[in-house]
Amino acid sequence: MHNKWLNLKNENLRLQHDLVQSREQYEDLAEELAVEVRRDVRQRVRQEVLQRVAVSNKPKIVHQCNNMKVRHEVLKHGCAAGTRKETNRCISNCVRPSKKQHRM
Repeated sequence: MHNKWLNLKNENLRLQHDLVQSREQYEDLAEELAVEVRRDVRQRVRQEVLQRVAVSNKPKIVHQCNNMKVRHEVLKHGCAAGTRKETNRCISNCVRPSKKQHRM
């Protein structure tokens, strides 16, 4: 009887030891996974920022027009609503006129 009790106690100690080891392994794996997830998120954010910078650094084609006149517009939105603002607009309101149109 005493021998059986010792065997059960040893088995219980072994199972507790295994449980502690598996918990430690689980915590280690969870920590490694968290590190990898943070690294992946940082890398994705970095890539997205680089893509946005690349898009914003593309040369923009500005409409060059010599037929400009000053207009006074009344602002409709925001805290400056109702105030006047000077803007330069193309007289013919063209978006991208060809050279022939401007010569006319």
